[in-house]
Amino acid sequence: MTEQLTKDKKGAAVLQLHADRGMNAARELAASGQSVEAFLKANPKVEEAYRKDAAFREGFDAYLWAKGNLPKKDFDAVEASLNERDGWYSRHEVQFRA
Repeated sequence: MTEQLTKDKKGAAVLQLHADRGMNAARELAASGQSVEAFLKANPKVEEAYRKDAAFREGFDAYLWAKGNLPKKDFDAVEASLNERDGWYSRHEVQFRA
């Protein structure tokens, strides 16, 4: 599967976009102070994406794991990378929020 993705740049970009959407949703969850369950209940579109979109779910879960487990310096690098991609999406008018 990885070999196929490395050959399909557009497909890999779409997966990254969906994962980033999940990461941004998890970032909003973290800022809200809610539990995952309460946040998903309050945000039905996010809950639906979490259930139906594997890349979104992986991004969401990965962000929460990183926030809870990585040293601050490493987590800051995750944040910087996500911010950089968010800026790229905005400049190119790509919709990336759930």
